Amino acid sequence: MLECASADEAAEHVKTMDGPAVGSFLLIDAAGRIRNLEILPQALAVVARDRGVFAHANHCLDPGVKAHEVEQLPSPGSPGRCARMQALLESAAGRVTVEDIKRMLADHAGRPKPLCRHATSAAEWETTSALIAEPASRTLHLSYGPPCEGRFSTYRLT
Repeated sequence: MLECASADEAAEHVKTMDGPAVGSFLLIDAAGRIRNLEILPQALAVVARDRGVFAHANHCLDPGVKAHEVEQLPSPGSPGRCARMQALLESAAGRVTVEDIKRMLADHAGRPKPLCRHATSAAEWETTSALIAEPASRTLHLSYGPPCEGRFSTYRLT
């Protein structure tokens, strides 16, 4: 996928593979085309968007693939968290900065399952890291621990 010239080419390449890796992959190319690939052993779907912003979380969006999820909610609260991130992204569309995304990832609205989650017991889920990628500048910003704690480190890829 990384060697393809566009998000469409990458999506088509995956469709031709014999048993591609199971998972969700969010692809964005230089022209701004967004392709969300949802791959399970039983089904593969591509959710396409050619403009705007796209929040990606830990659950399938395509109804055909969603029907095959072993756990209907593999990450508790994922649909609500995805909707909250989509709303935050849309409110800043066209002018989103890395600092904006850091603030969004640190968001505690939407309790009891906010974007930035803190466990109060072993049975609860906690946000342990966050990653912001800037492909054009080959830069990664990685949060070690919940994003609200502001422990982001920046890495330049060569």
